[in-house]
Amino acid sequence: MSLHGRFYGGEPVQAAIAREHGRIPIVAWVLISCALLVVTLLVYRGSTTTDGPATFVAHDQSGAMIIAWTDDGSGHLVGAVQSATPNAASTGDLVESSNAAFTGTLHVGQVSVIVNGFLGINSTWTGTLSGDALALNIPQSDGHMATVNFARG
Repeated sequence: MSLHGRFYGGEPVQAAIAREHGRIPIVAWVLISCALLVVTLLVYRGSTTTDGPATFVAHDQSGAMIIAWTDDGSGHLVGAVQSATPNAASTGDLVESSNAAFTGTLHVGQVSVIVNGFLGINSTWTGTLSGDALALNIPQSDGHMATVNFARG
């Protein structure tokens, strides 16, 4: 569920909060989004998963991304990804958020996930998991691949 909607008296949620409470930093929105994502995964995790969701975070000056999944014990993954970036548009929203569900596999450190509708695109992300580091190759709208480095969160 994206926070980029109109739920508060017909005005965007972020605009209503900013109007009533002052501007909330992007870090607060990222933390709130991350908490909601983890809670969602805990609710929907499979009964054979005992360690809880694997959660990884990436961030830089342009925003933040979190990816989390549960593993059914045989390398089949179910999870979600969410990003938050400052909104440069003059819509009054402070943060633009996007999220999507995915399924995938993890085998001997090789990760492959099929992401459904993230930023309006269905795509396959591949990469490696080594200890607390996750590197994913994510297709970009211009056709190039971008490697995003995540740390266990």
